[in-house]
Amino acid sequence: MEELTQKDFSRPLDSDRSKELIRHTLNVDYTGLPYATPEVRRYLIETIDAAKSKGLPIAFIDADMNELKPINDELGHQKGNEAITTWISKTRERIISLPSINALLYRPQAGGDELKILLILGSEKKEEAKKTIIEIQKAMAMETEFAGRKLTASFGIEFREPGDNSNPGETFQNLELKAEEGKDDMKLGRIIRKVDDTIKSGRKLLLPEYIERIEEEWYERRIPRNVINRIIEHCLAKRIIMDSSPQLLADYED
Repeated sequence: MEELTQKDFSRPLDSDRSKELIRHTLNVDYTGLPYATPEVRRYLIETIDAAKSKGLPIAFIDADMNELKPINDELGHQKGNEAITTWISKTRERIISLPSINALLYRPQAGGDELKILLILGSEKKEEAKKTIIEIQKAMAMETEFAGRKLTASFGIEFREPGDNSNPGETFQNLELKAEEGKDDMKLGRIIRKVDDTIKSGRKLLLPEYIERIEEEWYERRIPRNVINRIIEHCLAKRIIMDSSPQLLADYED
């Protein structure tokens, strides 16, 4: 992956401070992207503030690569890291190639399969901004080839039009929260489709002894409680009870 550049992380402000941040204070992981340190988060909030003052639309993406667990299990963690790096690199290329976009990519923590992107859209026109969001969705949905596999993403996109009166810190928190909820909805849809495909095929899902056991095991995997409840509700509506199948839960594992 190329080094983090001015275009990636500081074009919205284009200030001496942002250049200094790039040069001295960014902690980067093996993908070449910075961690979400307090300094980086402050800079993201400053960027939102600058965009608001210029009347520019803002968007935020929270994305996970779906295939990390099977790659780690079958090919090893080194290949998993290579897959993450390849996916992030291709995602970055697709996003920053779109016109009138400033893309600030970062990682919430070391390791894992998560990518976060703050986007400042260059056009103040509402219709143009909406068209850009559609192009961003298409870019995020594209597959990436790696070691004979297709890498895909679950993602949520949250959009703010100019005129949002919340302060920049609140805007940032709300963007993160809503984008994460959108990502969870996409993951929920994937796992429910797996359940329905299993039912249609005539195969039976294994039955645990208690629903409580399902909830406990899933919660230990750090799956959000609201997602657990919605999956169980879907299964009960289908008159089945799922076990904690690793195949069905792979989309949610870190």
